[in-house]
Amino acid sequence: MTTTEKAAIDDIQARLSQKSGRLVIGASTTVVGYWLPSYLAMLQKASPNLDLCVILGNTKSMCQALLDYDVDMAVVEGVVENERLSATRWQEEELEIVTHPSLIDALDLYVNHGIGAAPTWILREQGSGTRAVAMEMLYSLGIKTANTIEIGSKKVLQEPLLQEWAQRYYHRRSVRELVLVGDVVIYSVSRINVLKRVLYVVHVRKRPITALAGLFMELLMAPL
Repeated sequence: MTTTEKAAIDDIQARLSQKSGRLVIGASTTVVGYWLPSYLAMLQKASPNLDLCVILGNTKSMCQALLDYDVDMAVVEGVVENERLSATRWQEEELEIVTHPSLIDALDLYVNHGIGAAPTWILREQGSGTRAVAMEMLYSLGIKTANTIEIGSKKVLQEPLLQEWAQRYYHRRSVRELVLVGDVVIYSVSRINVLKRVLYVVHVRKRPITALAGLFMELLMAPL
C-alpha cells in the first residue's frame, strides 16, 4: 500500500469515527464468508458506536431487500439486472469446476468428447449469482445440465462431492482447503482459460445514500 493509499484509508476511518447510527448491509453468503470480514472489522474499529447489521441471502433476495428498503446497501456476486439498482464493480474472482477424484476421467470424456452418461451438476438455488454465472458458462460450452441437484448452502454442497455424487462450480477461495487434502480435484476445461465472476456493490439509484453507507462504500473501494 502506498503512502497516498494509506492516507486515503486513514481519512475514511477518521470520518467514520465521527459517525454513529445504524448501518444495514445486505450480502450474499460467499461475500460475507470470504470478502467482507476484514472490511467489517475496519468499520467496527473506526466507528465503535455504530449499530451494524449484516443480512445474508442470495443475490436476488439482497436486491429485493434493497428495493424494499430493508438494507442500506448490498454486496453481491453475479449480474444485477434491475434498472432501479446501481451496481458498481468491486472485485473479480475465479471459479473452478470441482469433482470427486473418482469422477474426473468420466467428466473429461463427456465434456470434451461427448462420451458416456451426462454428469450430475450440483448447483446453488435459483436467485444465486454463482448459479447464474455457472449456468451461463456451461451453456456457452455446450454442456448440458439436465441432471442437477439444487442445494441452498455452499457448506452443504461440499458433502455430495465427498460422497462421489457429482461436480459443481466453486469459487477458488472456498475450494482451496478441499483440494489440499485431496477430497476433491479441480477440472480444467481446455476450451477456456479462466472462469470468472464479478462482485458488485449495489444501492438504489433514486434513494439518497446514507452517510454511513457512503463511507463504507468508500472503504470498500479503497485499495488495501
